[in-house]
Amino acid sequence: GQLARSMGSMARRLKDSVRDLEHQVERRTADLKDIIEKYAETNKALERNNATKDRIFSIIAHDLKSPFNALKGYSGIISDSFESLRTDQLREMIDKISVSSEEAHGLLENLLQWALVQTGGMRVKWENHNLREIVLEVFDLMKVNAKVKGIRLDIQLSPELWVHADRMMVSTVIRNLI
Repeated sequence: GQLARSMGSMARRLKDSVRDLEHQVERRTADLKDIIEKYAETNKALERNNATKDRIFSIIAHDLKSPFNALKGYSGIISDSFESLRTDQLREMIDKISVSSEEAHGLLENLLQWALVQTGGMRVKWENHNLREIVLEVFDLMKVNAKVKGIRLDIQLSPELWVHADRMMVSTVIRNLI
C-alpha cells in the first residue's frame, strides 16, 4: 500500500513537473515568437533604409556625373587648345569650370550632411538666426554660378525675420532651393 501511495505521489509530482515544463516551454516559445517578430520588423526597417541609401547614392552619383564631365571637358579643351583660345573664350570656360566645381562641391557637401545625420554624427544645433543673413551668405556663395547661367539672384526678405533652427541645415536647404 505504501508503495502504491509513493508511486501515486511520485506520479503527481511528475505530472506537476511536466505541466511546469510545458508552461515554461510555452512562455519561452512565446518569447521567441516575439523576438522573431521584432527581428523581422527590424530587418524590414533595415531593408527600407538600405533601399533609401541605395537610391540616394544612385541619385548623387548620377548628379555628380554632370559637373565632373563639364570639369573634364572644359579642362581638356583648355589643355588641348590653350594657345588658340581667345581671352574671352578662356574666361568663359574657366567660369564654367568654377560653376561645375561648385556644383560638385555642393552635392558632396549635401551627401556628407546626410551621412552625418543618418549615422548620428551630426547633432541639430537649435539656435535663433536671422534668416536674411543666412540667405545672403548662400547668395554670396552661389553668385558666380548664377552669373554664368544668366540668373539674377534677388532677395526680398525682411531683415527682421528670425528662425529657430540649425544654421547649417537652413543653409543647405536654401542652397538646394537655389
